Amino acid sequence: MDTETLSQIHHVYQQALQQQDWKAALDTLFVSLRGSFVFDNAALYLLDSKHNALEGAYARAGARQNRRSRSGLGRRNCQRSL
Repeated sequence: MDTETLSQIHHVYQQALQQQDWKAALDTLFVSLRGSFVFDNAALYLLDSKHNALEGAYARAGARQNRRSRSGLGRRNCQRSL
């Protein structure tokens, strides 16, 4: 891994550490990934040991929308002109 990539990872990590809670830290991480990692949704499930079931603890959507806007396929450009 080159030094520029390591520097970027370190910067994102430092930003995440400065957040007040883990959900805000995850928001920071996912926003920083938008430019290089395409995803529609992200979710984190925690095990509820009392009921032995997974429980949704965090979800984020919309990263793909950012990709569409950069490619010119955003909502504004898809509307029909009459």
